[in-house]
Amino acid sequence: MMNSTKPPLFFWLAIFLAVAGGALYLWSPALLTREPLPPADSPPLFQEELIPYDLLSDVQEEYSINIKSQLSEDEIYQPAMALCVMVEKYADEMNCHFQQSGQHQGQLELISEALLIDQVSQSGIYGTVLKNQKQIVTPLYALAFQCVVRKSSGIRRLSELSNKKVAVGALNSEEELLTRRLLQAHGIDYSFFEPVYIGLTAAVKAMEAGLIDCIATHAALPSQPIAQMAANFDIVLLPLENVQLIDGIESFLPGYKMITVPSQTYKGMDRYILTAATKVILAAERETKLVITYELTKALYDHMAEYKSVFFIDQEIKGNQLNDKYPLSFHQGAVKYYWERDLIWN
Repeated sequence: MMNSTKPPLFFWLAIFLAVAGGALYLWSPALLTREPLPPADSPPLFQEELIPYDLLSDVQEEYSINIKSQLSEDEIYQPAMALCVMVEKYADEMNCHFQQSGQHQGQLELISEALLIDQVSQSGIYGTVLKNQKQIVTPLYALAFQCVVRKSSGIRRLSELSNKKVAVGALNSEEELLTRRLLQAHGIDYSFFEPVYIGLTAAVKAMEAGLIDCIATHAALPSQPIAQMAANFDIVLLPLENVQLIDGIESFLPGYKMITVPSQTYKGMDRYILTAATKVILAAERETKLVITYELTKALYDHMAEYKSVFFIDQEIKGNQLNDKYPLSFHQGAVKYYWERDLIWN
């Protein structure tokens, strides 16, 4: 017959205390409010989005990229050609073209932020998907509203353009569309004056010949054609004066901001004026290869001083504007470059 011994009393007491302690822990209010812990092999809740390097390794012997725009050639030829100079000089095996038809591995566009927002919002209203969806590569420069008259005309306000001949840009060009909208937001319709549908270069010649009274346009600051005209005779830029528009510019005209045009921007300007501007943005189709937008962005930002020597603008293209709010996301090839240079954090 086998001998059996009972466990000592302190053994059962230890078991009881362990079970009771575990129950109290499981039912503690603090634990009930905790988020469940993720499994040990699950990814972290917040993970930095990294662009795999193999996405940049799809390299061909040669790439062809094309820059197009709805802005007139008067406005966009010089910045587009300057971009092509940077690309062909510093981006390996890339050929750059402007407004050229045919097959290209990279389709890029120079477009105003205001028109870009309009395209996105119209797509949202009608529930459609934009054909060839765009993403931002980089903002470039301010496209400023400039309303120019001869100083000798005596015109000093937009309200004094009644029945005057005003060049507003080529019909249905992006500049003309933007000018029409801005004047309407200011309370001035085309019926208030006689619109003349010609581009900026032709408008300068018409004003020099005395055929028109005013040029209302959207252009870079300073605009080369306007600067050449100012060298021949004194001009005046008319300021925006509608207080409601000035105070609520982004509500009335999404994609715009109020800016100050400094005195002496053009020869003879003896005072600053207040006007509105939207940014010219370089955009790419979403399907554009990352290597193209990466190399293009690198060629531009690594040689910004040289770019501005080809396309002169009295405004630095600063990296901190990359963190402003934009209507579209940035193309990931460009984002990779900005991350490498610590230029982007939003």
